[in-house]
Amino acid sequence: MALPPTYASAWRSLRLAGRSIVRYGYFPSDFFRRNVVLSFQEDTIGIRLRDVIGVDNMMWGSDYPHSESTFPQSRQILAEILAGVPEDEQAKIAAGNTARVYNFDVARLTAPA
Repeated sequence: MALPPTYASAWRSLRLAGRSIVRYGYFPSDFFRRNVVLSFQEDTIGIRLRDVIGVDNMMWGSDYPHSESTFPQSRQILAEILAGVPEDEQAKIAAGNTARVYNFDVARLTAPA
């Protein structure tokens, strides 16, 4: 993943000044990749930039039951946003990453009642 522009600029400036913000061998992009997850509802640009953001750092949400929610067209909107995205990436963005971040027991959630 490329460094987000603000991190990259700060890192270069400090490095040129003879100081380093790299600790324990980690760069700002490592921190972002390990600690930041972005959520969205209707962000086609974000989907197009998933190779820069990192598919593992993206989570879709409908924001139900709030007024700005995509409900009741959530499935249709999600299908439109993810059109052309490989199925494995769709699975991560639509549910897998959320399950990982919040430690959901997917087997238990998908088991028949």
